[in-house]
Amino acid sequence: MKKAVILSLAIIMIVSFFMPIYAFAQNYESDFVFEWQGKTYKYRLLDNVSQLNEQQINDRAVYRSLRYKKMRADELKEDGFTSKQTLCYIFPNINKIFEQAEKSINKKPQNASFKVKNGEVSYVSHTDGRSLDYDALYESIFNGKTKIEFPVYSIKADFTLSQAKAATTLRGKFSTSFASSGPNRSFNVAKALKAFDGLKLAKGERASFNFITGERTEKNGYRMSKIILNGEYVDGVGGGVCQVSSTLYNALLLSGIDVISRSRHTLVSGYVLPGFDAMVNSANADLIFENNTGADIYISSTSSWGRATFYIYGIENPYKIERKSVEITREPPQENIIYDTEKKYADKVFYDDESYVLTYGSDFVKAEAYLIYYKNGKEVKRKLLHSDTYSTAPRVVIKGTEKRPNTPENNENSNENATQNRNFIDELP
Repeated sequence: MKKAVILSLAIIMIVSFFMPIYAFAQNYESDFVFEWQGKTYKYRLLDNVSQLNEQQINDRAVYRSLRYKKMRADELKEDGFTSKQTLCYIFPNINKIFEQAEKSINKKPQNASFKVKNGEVSYVSHTDGRSLDYDALYESIFNGKTKIEFPVYSIKADFTLSQAKAATTLRGKFSTSFASSGPNRSFNVAKALKAFDGLKLAKGERASFNFITGERTEKNGYRMSKIILNGEYVDGVGGGVCQVSSTLYNALLLSGIDVISRSRHTLVSGYVLPGFDAMVNSANADLIFENNTGADIYISSTSSWGRATFYIYGIENPYKIERKSVEITREPPQENIIYDTEKKYADKVFYDDESYVLTYGSDFVKAEAYLIYYKNGKEVKRKLLHSDTYSTAPRVVIKGTEKRPNTPENNENSNENATQNRNFIDELP
């Protein structure tokens, strides 16, 4: 009996002596093989401890079991270390492997982008990013895995393609024709339109037509064409720009954008309905508008095939908006006949059976301009914008004064001249 007790004590002593040594040696080498998309990264603990002193070896639990290493690692995390910092501390030089892996794994997200130009919106889609997941890697290592596929997590883009498209819906557009305009007027129209193409207006921001297009001078590149001055058509620099401001004005109205300042022409315009023109000049008339949509808006413009067009993009327009011009009064102009006794227009008319329309004149018009708002196909409100009165301008006809000789040839020429002597006034402002 006594021998059995002694033997038992001896066994206990032996086990007590060797257990710490077993625990001390258990898995302390901590060799790992990391993989990512066909690439392999190897780490061996014993190859990376030669530069450590005794205190560092003990503090990092280099020659202790993985279980003990995890206890030490958890203590570090409780003290505020991140998973990556903890792994790099417990396993010396493992950061070099992480740095190599991050070059292949980590990718910043790319936000979607867009460009508004030439009446269209072009998009570049977003791409999500990714990053090495050190929290997941921490768990894999301390759960005893030695062959580990690097875990990653996705980083979402802040601005996606769907968000980009939602921010650039077509709120409204409007178009007018300048196909009958002469070359100088067409040039001025195209130049003024170009100034707006791709313009961004932040929410709450105001814009001035005159500021954006610049002063209409020859120095700024504008050309001579017909303008309205004191109720008459005269030659002036920048003729045609008012068609651009009027086209923009209508596009803004249809897009639900607040118009702060707008002026009418003296004479009614031929390219928009009465009440929907917007006259501008460098002295005292401007088209000023403010982005009241709650988000950015983007303006684009085109001048192709004799048409001036504005497009307004932004968040979805809550209404479908239509224009309505109600004419209260329209009276035709009086006709003034001038007999060309001084032969000022001899290149146009000569004989008394020939006539030439110098100006077609302009009607006297009183009109009211309305906007009608629809939701789900039903009218929800109607808004009177303003009442406008346009002056009249006489129709002026030049007639020849000489008696035509009565010959068959001259009769034929007379008919031909009557057809040719028309002035379509393609130089309207």
